[in-house]
Amino acid sequence: MGNSKPLLVLTFLLILLTGTFSSYGTIVTVTDLGDSGPGTLRQAIADASSGDTINFSVTGTISLMSEITIDKNLVITGPGIASLTIDGDHWYGIFDLYSSTTYSFEVSGITFLKGLTTYGGAISSRNDNLIIRNCSFLNCLAVEDGGAIACFFGSLLIDNCTFETCSVNSEGGAIFLTDISNFEISNSTFNDCSSSTGGAIYNHNSPGSFTNCTFSANSASTDGGVLYIDNENNVSFFSCDFISNTTVDEGGAVYNNNSDCEYYDCSFTGNHADNEGGALYNYNAILNVYRCTFDNNSATNFGGAVLNDYEAPEYYDCLFINNSASAGGAMWSFSAYVLLQNCTVTRNNATDNAGGLYCLTASPYYIYGSVIYNNTASASNPNVHILNAEVGNSNIQGSGGSSNWQPGFGDDWGDNIDEDPLFVDDIGDYHLQQASPCINTGDFFGAEETDLEGSYRCGTPDMGCYEFEYNITWNGSSDQDWENNQNWTVNLTPGPVWTTEIPTRGNNLTIPVTANDPEIDSYTIGFGNALTINSGAAVTVHPGNALILEGPLVNNGTFDMLSDQADGNSDLLTASDVTGSINVQNFIGDSKWNLIGIPVTTHDAAIFVGDYLQYYAGGNWIEIINGSDILSPMVGYALWDTPKNTTYTFSGTPNTGTMSTPIYADNGGWNLVSNPYPSHINWDERDDTYGAVYHWNPDSENYESWNNGMGSGDRFVSPMEGFFIKALADGNFEVDNSCRVHNAAIQRKDQTAKEETPNHIELIAFNETKEDHFYFLFEEDATSAFDLQYDAFKMLSYVEELPQLYSINGEERYSIDRRPVCESVQLGFRSETSGEFSIMIAENSLVTEAVIEDSKTGTYHDLSSGAYNFSYLKNDPEDRFTLHFSTVGIDPELLDIPRIYAHQKDIVINANACCKNMQLEVYSSTGAEVLSRGLNTVQKHTIHTQLKTGIYVAVLRNNSTVIKQKIFIQ
Repeated sequence: MGNSKPLLVLTFLLILLTGTFSSYGTIVTVTDLGDSGPGTLRQAIADASSGDTINFSVTGTISLMSEITIDKNLVITGPGIASLTIDGDHWYGIFDLYSSTTYSFEVSGITFLKGLTTYGGAISSRNDNLIIRNCSFLNCLAVEDGGAIACFFGSLLIDNCTFETCSVNSEGGAIFLTDISNFEISNSTFNDCSSSTGGAIYNHNSPGSFTNCTFSANSASTDGGVLYIDNENNVSFFSCDFISNTTVDEGGAVYNNNSDCEYYDCSFTGNHADNEGGALYNYNAILNVYRCTFDNNSATNFGGAVLNDYEAPEYYDCLFINNSASAGGAMWSFSAYVLLQNCTVTRNNATDNAGGLYCLTASPYYIYGSVIYNNTASASNPNVHILNAEVGNSNIQGSGGSSNWQPGFGDDWGDNIDEDPLFVDDIGDYHLQQASPCINTGDFFGAEETDLEGSYRCGTPDMGCYEFEYNITWNGSSDQDWENNQNWTVNLTPGPVWTTEIPTRGNNLTIPVTANDPEIDSYTIGFGNALTINSGAAVTVHPGNALILEGPLVNNGTFDMLSDQADGNSDLLTASDVTGSINVQNFIGDSKWNLIGIPVTTHDAAIFVGDYLQYYAGGNWIEIINGSDILSPMVGYALWDTPKNTTYTFSGTPNTGTMSTPIYADNGGWNLVSNPYPSHINWDERDDTYGAVYHWNPDSENYESWNNGMGSGDRFVSPMEGFFIKALADGNFEVDNSCRVHNAAIQRKDQTAKEETPNHIELIAFNETKEDHFYFLFEEDATSAFDLQYDAFKMLSYVEELPQLYSINGEERYSIDRRPVCESVQLGFRSETSGEFSIMIAENSLVTEAVIEDSKTGTYHDLSSGAYNFSYLKNDPEDRFTLHFSTVGIDPELLDIPRIYAHQKDIVINANACCKNMQLEVYSSTGAEVLSRGLNTVQKHTIHTQLKTGIYVAVLRNNSTVIKQKIFIQ
């Protein structure tokens, strides 16, 4: 869209970036489906070295003649579960890692069929770190424990796997875990697995989590149709479904024994226990259950959905419907502290006593903000039978309410009612009608922020698990201020008593044509559920402000998101569908290279006519010439705006939901992608999958990396910002609404002070005009090689006068380097110009020393005492410097110790006792004197300052001595 001069500059940049880094391990390919000889999987594993990857050029079934031993660190990548099966034929186990040595083993894309051994029919592991992705385990058996997988100690990650018809005689039909340091099981299904205890999974003393898993038709002949959790204090479930699981004794889905567990957004449907606890049996267990549904579960004896036996379970925003038992159709409790907060208990049945809640002993029962109505029992007490309860702000049938409180319902703590809750449908939809007496009468202090569906509560919380959604209309009667309550009309009769500002996250909002269109300004975060903007109406979000919508956005009018130099971008977070076009501004400052993306579903390049616009593909920068070319979301572009201070406006439907783009490992693995949303994203939600993010800073003309809470860059990626990631294998880069954050431009201002991180050092290399940062951390879980979740490569800038500092590890350069404890690190330094440079500590939490060795001069310098200043020629070797973490073995005579240095905002002076009448002067980088202080005779003096962060020159002088030192104030 312009001439090619800037393109040449960026071409030089990529020459520096590509060809610098080596590959990781060796790839060994399986070419034969046999079980012995060259090209087979067994031979490939035997031939591989530790850290190698095994893949397959063949598809079909490998029939084993014996179990395969894994005795090294390996990655096995199969072609997919439909393409490759390893069959043990119910004679052999498949992979055996059961040894005293710890290995890291990752496997994906394989079906494991009919494995059989004593422990872990498909995979048996002891002390190992296992990662299993995209695999299927079918009809695997074990004589003792773990039909498919048995893990003793070590760690386990399972993602997107299926376990079907796996079984054992003892514990854990599919998986057996004991004393695991941590496990994560996600996006996986367990179907028709069986055992004596823990039909699908047995977990002893192993913390971890289950996310987006489905458990169906599993069974146990004693306890825990799906899971038996024993003696563990930290197991969490997120968005899991338990369907039609059974047990002969207790806990149709889960038996929690002596354990602390948390359940979030889970559903329990159609589970059964022949004895007690149709879905959950909790013995001496501390439970926190949030936003869960218990539907049509049953127990022959007690607790159709849940049985609580001792300890302290708590239930928040849960729905109990259609459950049944002989007593306690929904819940039965014995000697347990139980809390129900904003729960709905309805249409449950007991053949004997208490169709809703039953408590046998005088243990305290707390019921707040809940609805217990329309339950049935054949004998007595259709809704509750509780000896010792505190009940407040609840609707309990038969209680008489606070005005006529009846005995047998516990203690009245006020504001209770006994009225028809007016569900939308008594036999299917338990949301509240507009006229419900439960609206705005719930427990204000104990309610969670969201209800069962994740909708935000507004005003005084409602009783029950569903919050009524208000319809609120903008009237603009006072001014344009979004946060002014007088500008909104609540469409509810009778009108609610508002105890918080409106609108809030639970409101459905309509913006009609009025004299004053709403504006979100003054560093405000606006909220709403659904938002409809009528034709002729307008909403404006000013720079540095945000609007968060939990429901759909329908725009028939005008929606403007503004941007400027002072406050940056505005943010729009949408959790649902968007209809209509919005206008999103992106301010670009002085003519410099910027990396950008587009925030709408499609847009052409016409707004960049007259500028320079390029994209990066196949290791090359490709210039976009035609304004009619279509730009793609998720793709990053390099932009040089020829006029200064340009505001670009993108018009279209804003991107929301899951977004994805291919990434490739060739040409160095560098991929220029972008934030596709009109909101910031939090990279801390993606660094475990994609590693470091590499920002381009147009002001410093340097790359700034960030990974796992550390770096010169930022955890927040701005709206429409392009950035680099490095792919180690071909795949897809994916983001979704879960990583979006609001108001991050304001949060970003607080990020200059990074969080306190132990065992790290930040070094800064600088000259008179430019600087660069390097981060080193001791991390016990890191390796000496590149770790995706910990390290960041060094991307070299094209700016000639820029000093560039990094570590060297073989042929690789790191800007963030985490390693196990070591004695020294090889540093790298380079600049395209010769001159005077300095290296100093910017931040240090190491408990060791930090001494830099200059191999050119033979000097050792203690960096804790100040900056190391040196002369540099552009042809000097880049490995000139070494960072030592100990002075052991270093001749003290070689240590160069300056007399002035900075520690955070303090200036520290080490002066000889003979130095008298010293004057300290501090100058900024512009030469302005910012501090002057007279000093008496001292050996060590600390001066507290309020100077801004930056590089300064400190001068210590008297009539006979002048000492100059560059310092870095944090």
